[in-house]
Amino acid sequence: MVILTNTRRTKATQKQSSSSDLAGLYSLRASLGIRARDWPRRADPCTSWTGVTCSASGRVVALDISGLRRTRVGHLSPQFAVDGLRNLTQLRSFNATGIALPGFIPDWLGADLAPTFATLVFRDASVAGSIPYSLDSLRNLRSLQNLSLGSNSISGALTDRLLAGLTPLQSVVLSHNNFSGALPDSLWYLSELRVFDVSGNRHTEVLPDIVPAAVKSNVSGALFDLSSNLYYDSISTRFGSMFTKFVMLNISINYLEVEQQENGGAAASSGGGIQAPGVSVNLTAVGKAFSYEQLVRATADFSDMNLVKHGRSGGIYRGALENGLPIVVKRINVLASQDARVVELDLFSNGLHERLVPFLGHCLGKENEKFLVYEYVPNGDLHPALQRKPEPEGGVHSLHWIKRLKIATGIAQALYYLHHECSPPLQVIVLFNKCTVIICRDIQTSSILLDDKFEVRLGSLSEVCPQEEAHHNVIARLFCMSQSSEQCVSEPPTTCAYDVHCLGKVLLELVTGKLGIRGSNDAAA
Repeated sequence: MVILTNTRRTKATQKQSSSSDLAGLYSLRASLGIRARDWPRRADPCTSWTGVTCSASGRVVALDISGLRRTRVGHLSPQFAVDGLRNLTQLRSFNATGIALPGFIPDWLGADLAPTFATLVFRDASVAGSIPYSLDSLRNLRSLQNLSLGSNSISGALTDRLLAGLTPLQSVVLSHNNFSGALPDSLWYLSELRVFDVSGNRHTEVLPDIVPAAVKSNVSGALFDLSSNLYYDSISTRFGSMFTKFVMLNISINYLEVEQQENGGAAASSGGGIQAPGVSVNLTAVGKAFSYEQLVRATADFSDMNLVKHGRSGGIYRGALENGLPIVVKRINVLASQDARVVELDLFSNGLHERLVPFLGHCLGKENEKFLVYEYVPNGDLHPALQRKPEPEGGVHSLHWIKRLKIATGIAQALYYLHHECSPPLQVIVLFNKCTVIICRDIQTSSILLDDKFEVRLGSLSEVCPQEEAHHNVIARLFCMSQSSEQCVSEPPTTCAYDVHCLGKVLLELVTGKLGIRGSNDAAA
């Protein structure tokens, strides 16, 4: 969130007085392809150009190009071409929200901008690449208060140089990019910081055991959003002091727990209890923490020989722990799946249920891969069990009717637990507010596991999600009607009715022995 003043309606009466400013504006007009209706030729920019604000002395001090219309060439061939900013030596604010500037941030941007800059915004501007070394240090911009690079495709790590020494900085928005690694240490020493948003990235590591400077300076109304990243381990009581000082601290969709405060404050105990707002998963309630080296040894370095199958979010491997216990390891590609994985962890944090696959623990230390560890279920899934035939009886399937009835009852009990008994995961409450039902979306013979007594254990829980609102379901159906059947099937609806529909297909397969039964329109069921 960046607070910007409306610079479009207030025009200085003083005419443009700097030839350098004029050259810079015309350079931007040409490189960005701004239409003449917004920036007319042979007209004074200070009085006639949309989004240009000048001082009383006729110098350009603010430039807002968001929403400006572009020429056909500028619209069809946009590029990150803002070299004209170098001529605007008194510029204090530049806002390019929503205007396409595809390409990399130029190397000169950090060092060659005017030291008077207070606001720099390239939000939702199609910017890609990493932050160049020159911009990696903004020390030249000693007056900078607002920095926004959110909703782009910028990648790489944020180093300490980026924010070091920028004591006036009040707002930093870097959300919904592809940033990774730890946050810069210099961030926590910005005493005037009121808004900080890095949600929707791939930041990892543990959060520091410090009291941020913004807490010590008693900044009022502060908003910090660290949600939808890859932070793990516990939050110290010192760092957790932000819960009581700030208006909002969102750390949902991470792998965090909060340590117990000595005075029994807002933070939760690491062993359970009431969680602080926004905490996604209490890891101590979700099995054992395995090391990466343990899982490498257990699976023979994730060899192809131990590969069971490839899932939507990664590979599934069989293995054995050092004590001989057989296990199954789900190797998750972070780029392919994040939210559903967190819901799965939170589902197990509610406690293990007899109808869910036996969950042992996790390994969350690697940046680009996460691992979930399950106990091996000896009889595998239902699909091959329906295909097995004893030799003497030829075409009669090996599962007799008592076992089939037992399996059908077990599947129904698993769905009943998800739909009616499972408490909604915390981050589901944070994100969807009204969720009371968890949907599986993957009821099929290959996701139904059978233990040594042919008791059902529901597997493939990476697709679980909250039930969508009724009006959203109607919109999804209408959209589905206008798409091809393949598009509809690719994204199953999140409703109890869909789970029950899939249960019906599995029951038909149990009764008839015919696998792969489909309805006329599965996705819209």
